[in-house]
Amino acid sequence: MRQKDINAIQIYNTAVTDLASKTIDANTALNLQKIAFANMSNASKEAVLQMNGQIVSLDHLGAKFNWAALKAQALNAAVGMGIGLLVSLAVSTLITLVGNYIRRVEIAHETTAQTIADYEKQNSSIASLNDSLDGNYGMYN
Repeated sequence: MRQKDINAIQIYNTAVTDLASKTIDANTALNLQKIAFANMSNASKEAVLQMNGQIVSLDHLGAKFNWAALKAQALNAAVGMGIGLLVSLAVSTLITLVGNYIRRVEIAHETTAQTIADYEKQNSSIASLNDSLDGNYGMYN
């Protein structure tokens, strides 16, 4: 809240208090209230009109209230960003783990296929050697 509004509301509140305690007459209080009202922003005028001749509490209109709301919004934003960061890190880690697992499975399939191919080659070589030995066995008997 602007200092100009705070000063105007204080003048208004003083006029209300002085009128209630009969320190000033109604015309003087009305003139002070008009002067104060002329120097207020629209938000402060609305607050004064809602009080309907009562004292306006500066605690609810002042900077303390606005700072508290601003701090709450900042805290909410920070918490939201923190949660977003944690979710992002969790998803990123999960994607990395799944990608690594898939790569290991692919490597295992490639290694298995190579091992089977080597086995088939050796098995064919042994079968060829056995055939050769069987053919030569009859020649020397």
